[in-house]
Amino acid sequence: MPKFSGDFIERWGGHARIAALPLSEPALLSRGYANWANAESRYWREWAQPLGICDIMALGMLRDATAVGSIILARHDSRGPIDEETIALGRTILPHAQRSIAISRVLETHRLGLASFRAAMDQLSTAITMLGESRAILYANRAALDLFASSSPLTRQKDRLGLGQSELDRRLGGIVRASAQSMSPGADIPL
Repeated sequence: MPKFSGDFIERWGGHARIAALPLSEPALLSRGYANWANAESRYWREWAQPLGICDIMALGMLRDATAVGSIILARHDSRGPIDEETIALGRTILPHAQRSIAISRVLETHRLGLASFRAAMDQLSTAITMLGESRAILYANRAALDLFASSSPLTRQKDRLGLGQSELDRRLGGIVRASAQSMSPGADIPL
């Protein structure tokens, strides 16, 4: 398919026409582009026709400055051209698929942000550790991990930060709890 992408775009009327297609409605190649299946088209001659494809429906997923995407559904000759029932199914699926892609992009952005945060923290020579209310280690940069592995009084015991003495551990727990309680509800920590 990639070697036919230029011709495939031409079957739809070119980049400008594709860019004008509404993302809220399925697009049918057979309805908007009557001459899409002709022998002059490499896409038709070498790919669609040998596979028995008689119609194509596109569900536009996104179109912005960073990405363009759609789901392309092909219909086999044995089923005939895409009908109103199939278009209605496309309309039903479309907003849910678009939402899932939007959510995936947000999560990917968060993942990349988190990876950048961790990479930056790992470059610091100062030990940085983020703790939960129970002294659970939520994050430790490389310098902190090196410190835990050394003969430092700071320890990592069952993924909890410790000071090696029960009284000091108790006091540290109180400080961590008080600090966590002083944070505003829903404070955003990038983890």
